[in-house]
Amino acid sequence: MRESPDLSWLRIADSHSNLARFNDDKSWTEFLLTRSYPAQKLRKSTTLGALTNSLHSDWVYRKLEAAADGIIDFKLDETSDPPRNRIRIRSMRDVGFDARWHSLKTGDNYEVMLVE
Repeated sequence: MRESPDLSWLRIADSHSNLARFNDDKSWTEFLLTRSYPAQKLRKSTTLGALTNSLHSDWVYRKLEAAADGIIDFKLDETSDPPRNRIRIRSMRDVGFDARWHSLKTGDNYEVMLVE
């Protein structure tokens, strides 16, 4: 691998849950914990990885959440009319944060904005 002057970058993985399609929970979870996560730290990069709720065993969520620097939850709130997309920070290491649920709005150009 050729060295780059700036190795830091942002990666967004829309779902790590697809790794479970052909692998047992322990195999793909241990792969992320022992290979993928340490590689991201060496590169000084940030990864936003997603997991589908209620799809995996509790063991998977506990292991991956314990290794993450932060947990951000998204949900569709169908109790309001019209339904709203919501976001909250559940945990974040070494910083203060607001853990309340906030509404999200999608603009005409698909830009996502936080609604106060």
